[in-house]
Amino acid sequence: MELDQRTHAATQSYMHRWFTSKFHLADMCGLAMQDMDDLILAGCAPGVIYSFHEQHGWWSALSAATGKAPQSPPVGGDNWYSPGARWWLRRAMLAQRTGMTHQQAACHNKQYFCSDFSIQLYQIPYAHYLFGDRLGSIHGLSKEAIAQKAGEEWHDWISGAFAVCLIHFSAETCIRKGALSHWIKSMAENIHQEDATAIFNLVEELAPLMMPFTPWERPAGTPGLTIDAPLMQLGLGAEYPFTV
Repeated sequence: MELDQRTHAATQSYMHRWFTSKFHLADMCGLAMQDMDDLILAGCAPGVIYSFHEQHGWWSALSAATGKAPQSPPVGGDNWYSPGARWWLRRAMLAQRTGMTHQQAACHNKQYFCSDFSIQLYQIPYAHYLFGDRLGSIHGLSKEAIAQKAGEEWHDWISGAFAVCLIHFSAETCIRKGALSHWIKSMAENIHQEDATAIFNLVEELAPLMMPFTPWERPAGTPGLTIDAPLMQLGLGAEYPFTV
């Protein structure tokens, strides 16, 4: 994606503030570059989240997930990774120390997330909003439905979509982000003054979980729709997450 000079500069600033280079991610985990590549390739953690190429412009995992960009970033660009990936790389490293292969460590990470997901659903009182608030309670969900949803959320993390969204990825933050987003959208469709404080409380709870998104992804992304839009509707000012 080609951007104007100011938006490009703001995006560069955003990368340096919120994301990390491949070298620094490997260094944080105490991993050799090739070992980290192997773990990411196996599916233990997401890979490149954003990339800039002089010829092709900006690429993001979110755009790739929605079919607006190629599945892989152009070769030879500057790449950025989610710092949150380090926790899942470290978990995979611990699994390997018990004798697991890269692929087994990846399955171990997914199983850990899915198991925690099924637990956290019952710990978070508004978790049913993650399913579009069709139930009013998660107790009506089958184990199969929960497992399917957990698998979908894990896929979105590994593909990079949630690495664009969440500062720290876990079953808890994943559920909270999805549930709060649905809840806010449902309330914001027809805001009444008596709902103002309730909506603001939800926005305030969601905001600390979220990455700001790039300047060109934010308006149509979760922060734009569930943080910026409600604040504007409530007359509570605006967020300015980008500096140049």
